[in-house]
Amino acid sequence: MARPLFRWEHFPERLLRRLAETASLPRGEAAAALGQRYGVPPGEELVRDLWSVLLDAWLKADRASAAVVAAELRARELGDRENGGTSAAAVLRYLRSCKNSASLRGIVLAAFLAAGAAPTSAAAVAPRRRRSRKKAGQEFRVHVEGLVRELLAVEELTVEPDGAIPLRRGSTPSFLRTFDDSEHVQIFGPLVTAAARTPDLFEALNDLNAEVSFARVFAGDGGDVILALDVRGPDVRAEDLAHALGVHERLANTLDHDLQARFGRRLASGIADDSVYV
Repeated sequence: MARPLFRWEHFPERLLRRLAETASLPRGEAAAALGQRYGVPPGEELVRDLWSVLLDAWLKADRASAAVVAAELRARELGDRENGGTSAAAVLRYLRSCKNSASLRGIVLAAFLAAGAAPTSAAAVAPRRRRSRKKAGQEFRVHVEGLVRELLAVEELTVEPDGAIPLRRGSTPSFLRTFDDSEHVQIFGPLVTAAARTPDLFEALNDLNAEVSFARVFAGDGGDVILALDVRGPDVRAEDLAHALGVHERLANTLDHDLQARFGRRLASGIADDSVYV
């Protein structure tokens, strides 16, 4: 099975030009120049040379990758140990406190390679016998449910009427589902429950979606604010799902407190005025 393929071209042109300019490379063909200098995929030399640009031009915009990098660095007890904040600003302050060490370079490079990898598998690029979309979706669902049973170490799965499989990781509720007419997995969960659908809410969600790659935040029909990300098939592995669930959890922890404070609604009856938002 082929690994996901890293391509410089998967990053925004603006980021590539910043990296090329800092590395004294031609900006006009930045992807090709970066590939020639640092390789495809690149090695830790990229982070050693361009950590400040990766921080300000990539991780500042890619909050999902920033949350993953920060969580890994904190697990190694690097940087400012007193900064445990999960807001975007706190995560950036924490990352700036970390030295450009070998440990940091390995962690940042792994996240960069994941961000620049296309979800392409051997089965996706090789000719396959034509199947109906419905049959492909059904076969994919069986495959994914087997992986989820493996991850959860259970024999049977709880499946809700809409096909969602509940997955509780710590205090963060999340769900996983597949679709009848496609081969991809959606991981999703609520950040805010029963938010008022105001112009300010939609403006905030639009701003977040402009900042976050690989995920989207939207208001559901009932007013819940949902964070969702997709894992593309057809050859999804257990480790792919585990990584995506970790990204979802960390990004949810980064976003939920601010959104709840701004747009959440207090629970009805019997709840103290200083109760938390839900």
